[in-house]
Parts: sequence; structure tokens; C-alpha cells
Amino acid sequence: MIDIQSYNQYDELLNNEDYFIVYTTAPGCTVCHADYPRVNQLAKEHQFPVYHVDISQIPILTGQLNLFSSPTVLIYLKGKEYHRQVRIIDFEELAYRLAEIKEHYGVKY
Repeated sequence: MIDIQSYNQYDELLNNEDYFIVYTTAPGCTVCHADYPRVNQLAKEHQFPVYHVDISQIPILTGQLNLFSSPTVLIYLKGKEYHRQVRIIDFEELAYRLAEIKEHYGVKY
């Protein structure tokens, strides 16, 4: 998982990557730490680039992404948010959405 260090880096991903996952965390969030390796593993299995954002380090993203709780998993497809999960991550649903992108949208991974 690659850390996003700035809003500009996030914006570049949005404009240059066809598909990717953003995983947001907050300091002191125990669920965030527990789910981090599972999100990372699922992304590897589906060969999706995955990026991490500590929202305390880039507060502008909190407003830009409408983040009200952590963890949040965001799947992006062609510059747009495709799927979002907040707090309680359904990993089966997440795997389904990643497979759906490959099957229906012709994304090669």
C-alpha cells in the first residue's frame, strides 16, 4: 500500500490512473489497523493499485471526499468513485466489486 502524501498526489491519481483503491484511516482507529492488511491483501489478489491516506495528515481530503468515519474504502474507476464502504468493511462485497470492474468494464489486471 502506497501512502498518499498530499492532495496533489491524490488529484494526479484521479487524472492518470484508470482504476485504484483508496483506504483512509485516522489516528487511534483500531478498526483501521485491523482492516489494513485485509484490504491490502484483497487488492493484491485482484491486482489493484491501493493507496493509503491518513486523514489527519491531509485534512483537505476529509472535505473533498466527504469522509465522516474511518476506515473508508473507495474504489475509483476512470476518475470517478465507483464504490464506497465505511467503518464496517464487507470484504466479500469488496471482492465482488473488484471482480465486477474486471468483467464488465474491461479493466485488465
